[in-house]
Amino acid sequence: MKKLIMVAAIGALAFAPPSKTELKFNLKPGKVYHQSVTIFNNTKQTAMGQEMEFSSTTSSSTYFERKADADNGAAYDMWYGEMSMEFEGMGQSQKFSSTDTAEGMGSMLGKLTEQKFVAVISHTGTIEEVRGLEELIQKAAGEGEGGDQMSRQISESFGDVGLERNLEFGINIFPEGKVKKGSSWSKSHYSNSGMPVIVENTYTLKAVNGKTAEIEVNGTFSVDPENATGDMQGMEATFFFDGTRTGTLTVEIETGWVISGTLNDDIGGSVTIAANAQVPDGMTVPMELVNTTKISGN
Repeated sequence: MKKLIMVAAIGALAFAPPSKTELKFNLKPGKVYHQSVTIFNNTKQTAMGQEMEFSSTTSSSTYFERKADADNGAAYDMWYGEMSMEFEGMGQSQKFSSTDTAEGMGSMLGKLTEQKFVAVISHTGTIEEVRGLEELIQKAAGEGEGGDQMSRQISESFGDVGLERNLEFGINIFPEGKVKKGSSWSKSHYSNSGMPVIVENTYTLKAVNGKTAEIEVNGTFSVDPENATGDMQGMEATFFFDGTRTGTLTVEIETGWVISGTLNDDIGGSVTIAANAQVPDGMTVPMELVNTTKISGN
């Protein structure tokens, strides 16, 4: 009789539904969390028969401290640590860092570090609201024509929109409700490639290892149809791009904090410049972009 009961119990376990895991962005109060995101980009383009290659590296260090509950999420005090941007191409190079002491872009970034602002973030990782960041950028950049230009450049990379796009890699990644191993869910993001590109990411829970979960990322790129044509240095430009994203994220299950991750983007397409005074016949510039994003958190 005991053997029959044991066999029945084993059979019940074999056919039991797999357990589900709740994954959500829910940092603990009283602790400061630190995240580093570094984006490496290599771009090749051909214009007027000449092939050109450019590379850039953008790094940001961001801190989070939970301060208050909010609808379906929480409000966090946030601030930037060290930030840097580096560009190389056509035999020239530029580098800006928040540790620079000379006046310029670097020192502007330096004025942003350790300056707190507020972000309301939902449990699924959506940034619902950002308060005080753009004001900090305007203050850091100063007034006047030069200040306005620097303000725009810094805002694109580290302002409200830049913040959302930088943090989407490791925050806006969570499903609605619990999921089991093998489950997939999808989200749309704007790419941080500098082009009007949308990436449709599919996330799959590949493994649960004790206190952490491994999430596989697969995505496809396409041009935002509402912004396919826009202004590029005073000229009308129409963009066409598509491509793929692959990667893996390791997440702390209890808080949703990304401990580590790597995302690889391979994007191809072109920019067509309409006929204008500078380019009377117009032109189409084929482009290839390869991005690697590294994320680490503690």
